Amino acid sequence: MGSVLSRIDRFEDEELCWQRIDSLTLHRNFRFDWHTHTSSIENAGPQQVHGEYLAGIWQVFGIGSGPYFLQLGTDAGDMFSFAIRRTEAGEYVLNKKIWSFQKTGVLRVAA
Repeated sequence: MGSVLSRIDRFEDEELCWQRIDSLTLHRNFRFDWHTHTSSIENAGPQQVHGEYLAGIWQVFGIGSGPYFLQLGTDAGDMFSFAIRRTEAGEYVLNKKIWSFQKTGVLRVAA
């Protein structure tokens, strides 16, 4: 397995209900799996659902006490880079958004 970072974004008002669930698994062999599930209902219409899956290689880089960056290189050749830091509560902040963390000892970023 590996470390799992997850995040849920949700917006709701009288006309729209939108939700996105991200789950990013960082495996011990430096491979990653990123699953995204988005659903929305607009004006009490039918639910629209979309899923996306990316896989590839991950790395964390930085010097000394930071800053640190999580870099994801997909098998399709795309590259994503996130500023990353650990909070005192043990969560991680990727590009200013809080992600929960399931500790398995793979991801190491200074607080």
